[in-house]
Amino acid sequence: MSRPPETRGLRISGVRLVNCQFERHFVEPGEGERSLEFDLDTEYEEHSGDATVIDARQWVRVSGICSGTKLWNCKTEFAATLTISEPSDVSIDQAKKSIAPAILYGFAREHIFDLARRAGIGGAFMPPLNFMAP
Repeated sequence: MSRPPETRGLRISGVRLVNCQFERHFVEPGEGERSLEFDLDTEYEEHSGDATVIDARQWVRVSGICSGTKLWNCKTEFAATLTISEPSDVSIDQAKKSIAPAILYGFAREHIFDLARRAGIGGAFMPPLNFMAP
């Protein structure tokens, strides 16, 4: 079987879960309104002095809340390596600002949903985010 031709532009490799912490608080949630609180941070670092290769890390912290009481907390850290090949329609700044965060957030979103489901809480539907918006 032959490999597809190399794609010019951005290549993301080695998306991996680096760390995950999940904590469930066993309290009665009551009948109040349920919500999610979340925070997102993404950092970048040049890979071995090569400006066309970047290591990206993203931390997502989520808390499930009912009537002001935290029912559970989750913190994930995903990482990936981004490579820009020439010629490319993607700049390093575009890759950092929108493409890498969008891809890593998708992994975190799915992982947190699955953890909450397996913990018997039900799925934690985190909102989709538009990282491409100007």
